Amino acid sequence: MIGHKENSYPAIPYDTDDLSEGIKWILNNKDYEQLRRSARVKVC
Repeated sequence: MIGHKENSYPAIPYDTDDLSEGIKWILNNKDYEQLRRSARVKVC
């Protein structure tokens, strides 16, 4: 399951502003490495 701001940023469907916020959040995340690891653990 995707965790909001735990391992991803699931945007609200058809909401381009929310998608934009999600992209900014991921790219500007101070702990990007931890975010990346958490996402990978969920996938495996």
